[in-house]
Amino acid sequence: DQPTLQLQQSLNSSRAENEALVDRIMAKDSEMKEVEEKLKKETQTLKESQFLVAELRRDIESLEVELKQAQLTKKADEEMLSKLRRDLKDEQKSRREIGKRHNQAVQEIARLEGLLSDANASIDALEKKEDEL
Repeated sequence: DQPTLQLQQSLNSSRAENEALVDRIMAKDSEMKEVEEKLKKETQTLKESQFLVAELRRDIESLEVELKQAQLTKKADEEMLSKLRRDLKDEQKSRREIGKRHNQAVQEIARLEGLLSDANASIDALEKKEDEL
């Protein structure tokens, strides 16, 4: 039978085409599953990266706050240091002035002791003359 043979050949040809099509579909399905797995991994990596970026942003903000506080503290420390330097200069000036006054007082005491010694000598001389008279 020619028609049966042609039908059989046509059926075999269609079957071969269908099998080839099923193989291609299965290969594409396998490829698609691989792509889905890669996409899942990349999505997970992206989520992890976004989490890390958010964490880093919080850390940066925290460090910026700490930096501002440190700058304020540094400025306050510099102002305090400047005040302490002024106070030290004033103290040194005051000590120099006290030293000058001390030296003047010592010189005045020495002068007065000299006058007292002269006065005592004069008194002794007068008492001696008085005793002689």
